[in-house]
Amino acid sequence: MLELEENLNTKIKGIIDYLTVQKSSKVPTGLSGIIPSNTKLNNIEIDNKIVTLDFSNELLNVNEEIEERIIEAITYSLINLDGIEGVIIKIDGNLLTN
Repeated sequence: MLELEENLNTKIKGIIDYLTVQKSSKVPTGLSGIIPSNTKLNNIEIDNKIVTLDFSNELLNVNEEIEERIIEAITYSLINLDGIEGVIIKIDGNLLTN
C-alpha cells in the first residue's frame, strides 16, 4: 500500500509540475501551465481515494476566472488517476472555499 501511495505522490507531483507556468520543460511548445510559477506544493495526503493538496497562497494570486480554471485543471487532471476519486485543495493549511 505504501508503494502505491508513493507512486501516486510521484504522479501527482508530475501533474502539478506540468500545470505550473514555466516550471516544466516537458510541456509541448504552444502550451503553458496555469498554476503561478511561484506557487509551492506544501503537502500531499491521500486517504480513502481522496487526495488533499496543500499549496502556498501564491496559487490564488490570479483573478477569479483564472482561479476557477486552475482548480478545474488540478481536479480534472488528478481524478483521472487510478486510485483517486476526489480532490481537496488547501491554502497554507486552510481549506479552500468559494
